Amino acid sequence: MIASSPSHTAFSTQGMIKRRSSDQLFITHTPPHMNFSNNSQTTLVDAGYEGRPALVLELSRYNTTHTVMRQKGGNDEALYNIESDESLSRTSVFHPTTNVPIAVLEFKRLLGKDKITLQGEETKNISDWLSGYGPLQTFPISFKHNGRQYYWKTNFVNQLGLYTDQDSVHPVAWFERHRLCVIDGVLRTFNAFLAMEEEAVEIRDLVVVSFLVAERVAHSSVI
Repeated sequence: MIASSPSHTAFSTQGMIKRRSSDQLFITHTPPHMNFSNNSQTTLVDAGYEGRPALVLELSRYNTTHTVMRQKGGNDEALYNIESDESLSRTSVFHPTTNVPIAVLEFKRLLGKDKITLQGEETKNISDWLSGYGPLQTFPISFKHNGRQYYWKTNFVNQLGLYTDQDSVHPVAWFERHRLCVIDGVLRTFNAFLAMEEEAVEIRDLVVVSFLVAERVAHSSVI
């Protein structure tokens, strides 16, 4: 049991922020509510993303099909290895300390249903684990754990957030894609990251695996 997209343009009404694509964020000046001095990667566009997360997993590569997810801060410990075959039809998720995957995702392309195998469980349809998942590739998609429902959905710039059935406004986890920023005239690069509040950290394996599916859906929705 486990415990690059086509360009689109959107504008925020706060602070002269312009988003031109899913992996780029251009800022003409630093808005008052954004603090880029320390750990600036955890500051996001949407006002629903508040506070400092309990855990930030930084991706070593732009895509989520071949990457290492490291804990941001401290010793930058690697917590997850994500590996996929050449066709990207099979993705495996590992803890770095073992070669036994905590989850295997199988995507069938045209025929058949997408599958998931969680460690210690039988293979099932992803749609049986994530409610709302299907060929239309739309949000929200959700899973249940300990009697609580968790929902992945996107905001107006196609940014992923994970919400609970008790709070549909403030996410317990969120994803920021790789981006280039111009901050007060200086170009900076920020790696993609997945941030979690304490509630999400408690079920982080489920959050990471469901995130990989949700990001695939989000990517497909803008292609």
